Amino acid sequence: MKALKKILIASLILSMLCAPFTACQKAPAEAEPTEDAAATTEGTGVETPVDPIVLCDASTSYYRIVRPASSPIEVSDASNAIMEYPGENGARNLTIKWSSDKNAAVEHEILLGYTNRPESLEVLKSIDYDDFAIVSKNGKIVVVAHKAERMAQAAEYLCKNLLQIRTNENGQKEMVYLGDYVFTGSQKYLFNLADGNAMKDYAIVYPKDSANFLKAAETLQSALKETYGVELPIVPDSEAERECEILLGKVDRDMVDAYFKTEEQTAMFSYVTAAKGKKLLIASHSDLIAEYMIHSFISKYVSSNYSYQLNLAADTEEIGDSMNFSESTALAEGANLRVMSFNILCELYADNAGIEGRQLPVVAPIFTYMPDILGMQEVSKAWYPELYPLFGDTYEILDQYDNRNYTNMSPLAYNTKTLTVLEHGAKGLEVGGNGHRVMSWGYFERKSDGARFVVINTHWNVGGDDAKTVQQTAQAKEMAEFALMLKNQYNCPIITTGDYNSRMSEVPVQTYVANSGFFDAGTTAKVINRAIKTTHSLFNENTRGEGEAIDHIFASSEVEILYYNVLIDKCLAPSSDHYPIYADIKLNK
Repeated sequence: MKALKKILIASLILSMLCAPFTACQKAPAEAEPTEDAAATTEGTGVETPVDPIVLCDASTSYYRIVRPASSPIEVSDASNAIMEYPGENGARNLTIKWSSDKNAAVEHEILLGYTNRPESLEVLKSIDYDDFAIVSKNGKIVVVAHKAERMAQAAEYLCKNLLQIRTNENGQKEMVYLGDYVFTGSQKYLFNLADGNAMKDYAIVYPKDSANFLKAAETLQSALKETYGVELPIVPDSEAERECEILLGKVDRDMVDAYFKTEEQTAMFSYVTAAKGKKLLIASHSDLIAEYMIHSFISKYVSSNYSYQLNLAADTEEIGDSMNFSESTALAEGANLRVMSFNILCELYADNAGIEGRQLPVVAPIFTYMPDILGMQEVSKAWYPELYPLFGDTYEILDQYDNRNYTNMSPLAYNTKTLTVLEHGAKGLEVGGNGHRVMSWGYFERKSDGARFVVINTHWNVGGDDAKTVQQTAQAKEMAEFALMLKNQYNCPIITTGDYNSRMSEVPVQTYVANSGFFDAGTTAKVINRAIKTTHSLFNENTRGEGEAIDHIFASSEVEILYYNVLIDKCLAPSSDHYPIYADIKLNK
């Protein structure tokens, strides 16, 4: 049966997709395959024969398949398998109809999955989280499970064991339902339904001094309420410990100590999802990624596709990628300012460049190397709300919109702990400035000594043919003029960052250097750790092509450029199609 094969393939794909989420995950214990088609993992099933129920014959479809309006693939495939069953078993003249649960109920229905019919919920509540059930009830045949793989197994068992094509007393073929079946799995789950350990008994606990985790707790609370109708209380870890808790962050609970004993910077982005006893821990070394981590948890676990109940395996232990970097994060000797430029790749510019899943790889190098100034490119309208919660109160992004009220796709961000912004703005480039080409600028003061300087960030047009080179060259002249105007206005050093889409050997950048008098950090720094092509293939960690960079950091002659680096690490492969670049400089007061 084609649809039945699809059910089994879908279940296998689902289990494979879950694997990349973690670096380490305990898998449920599995038994040797048995003749029982449903028992692909340890468990037992009980079959209860019923008087055969005629589902359809050559003249009529007595039962109608009903599935949720937004059906998961396992439910859709189960529906197809039942409809194809007659044809696969020599009765092509038999048909059975289906509809979504948005349509009014009829007397006789085959309910597949978590439909809005009361019988679906009633049967779901009668089985534990690792079980599935195929039962006849109130004129309905109910096929339900709490999770995808069990739903696929339920459909398989139904078609192989409980449906039959037979010839009735009038010599006509008909499809009949032969009996009920309830499978009981052996995997234990955190919210053990059989033991009454329901989600409603839990509280969400956050570190009392963490605003980021409080916000994450509110996000989780809202998602659980919207999906399951249960509003859990949120409490700080200073309150007395409860038996049932969802722990967010490094709260004052014994369970946390097993995972977070050190504060090493290299592990600041490691995070864990773990279940133990009646506790669920969702935590990280740094609360900077609290919102990201909770959104990831919600995306993976919080869904009403199959069940009214959130759940995790009782031995869940998922360790997220710690985003470790191989190179030192120390500021170069004698330097007192770090400047970074990073094109984070707009989701509109590549088919595989969706933002989801790239947030942490993008932010990790920023919070690992902690630049004082960050020039970003390709920050789309969709990127801003993703960056704000991750940047928290450490980095402030300036000027989401430019002077023409376009989304500023090349904003400046600065470290609020080390700098004060005095003035700032975002001016669209006059030539080729299709709404995405801007000069974002800021006039800053260093908190440690009052030193002042100006930074401009940009993203020039793409080069290539002669016409594009003419546009880039015009942008180079315009930006050089603007930079010198700011330098003279504020009488201070100036630094410029960006994706210039032009190499040092090409006319546009040569024009910019000639007109501004600035120096390129990638070619003039006292120490150049790595000066190579800054672009690569997204997700390909081995792409290190030879050639010149198109991303640059320039500085005026008052600035001493001590160190330059193109930051390359395998954990950056999924972040963007550009590597971040940074320069450590000596800025005198």
